Amino acid sequence: GALRGTVEVEGVAALNDMEAIARKGDTLYIATSLSRNKSGRFPETRRQLVRAVADGQALRRTASIDMYGALEAALRSDPGDAGAWLRSAAANGSLDMEGIALDGRGLLLGFKAPLLRGRAVILRVHDRDALLRGAPLSASGVSLWRAVSLELPGSGARSGISDLLVHGHMLHMTG
Repeated sequence: GALRGTVEVEGVAALNDMEAIARKGDTLYIATSLSRNKSGRFPETRRQLVRAVADGQALRRTASIDMYGALEAALRSDPGDAGAWLRSAAANGSLDMEGIALDGRGLLLGFKAPLLRGRAVILRVHDRDALLRGAPLSASGVSLWRAVSLELPGSGARSGISDLLVHGHMLHMTG
């Protein structure tokens, strides 16, 4: 296909390393990577989840949050696998989210890195719109939804997630 142009999201000054878009009707959810850049910096523009609505040929921001900050605050004291995984990723700077998908009122977040015991991590935020309205994300509001084994064909090497898509009632992923 051919690129026919670009669309700016009205109300968003900048996004850096935009990784994923999920859509429900005229509402789009846009996520950045939640990862550090090559220089090791972690600007706010790489930590975002944005909700926008399509308004004709334009997109208008209706909400945005620091998704990394929300996850970190929620899982800071979580004794389970999700909390330990995120604290380790935060400490060594390895967090890298690549895909999002809508799941009822929830939002699935698929991670390229780090792996959890050789498996790709999918977290579930249970109420995405409450989060985007400003409700604090608690440990009970996010969970380890799945840790999936993705092997590269022919090599046996493990891979993280590169994209998520819900079609019907089926979640598809690429690694």
